[in-house]
Amino acid sequence: MEAVTGVAAALVAVSAPTALAIRQARQAGMTLVGFARPGRHVVYSAGAGCTGGGA
Repeated sequence: MEAVTGVAAALVAVSAPTALAIRQARQAGMTLVGFARPGRHVVYSAGAGCTGGGA
């Protein structure tokens, strides 16, 4: 919840987010990424700033 009250635009984790984290990220319009590994990841919630592009 601290990310929502701060200035973070995205939250990235190396493991799976909880259902509660996904719901709260969607409600807050944040980008939530799980299973972040080199070259791959899973986007659970795409905020307004998420373009979906890659490097």
